[in-house]
Amino acid sequence: RLVVATVGDGSYIFANPTACHQIAEALELPILLVVLNNAAWDAVRRATLEIFPDGYAARANAMPLTSLAPTPDFAKLAEAHRAWSQTVEAGRELPAALAHAAQVVLKERRLALLEVRVS
Repeated sequence: RLVVATVGDGSYIFANPTACHQIAEALELPILLVVLNNAAWDAVRRATLEIFPDGYAARANAMPLTSLAPTPDFAKLAEAHRAWSQTVEAGRELPAALAHAAQVVLKERRLALLEVRVS
């Protein structure tokens, strides 16, 4: 069975990926992890706008404390734990990358991380 976890870059960073990858490797958990990277912590932005829709943050060009730029190289973090990884920069690359990642998980029985850069 193919297990896929999809998270944003903020959730990935704050979920302690090193510990998660170490456990996935140690327990031989074949999981496809898709990280959607928009270089922003949108949970904070959305919560701030919900509570203060007319506040300073809503009027600012860049909302304070929500940017995650520059983001780490998520693919290399996964590779440090011997996971397969790939970064997708363009939408047209996604179908083939997903298919390849799924095959790694199903055939090689190991963690695969697919970082998808979104705007």
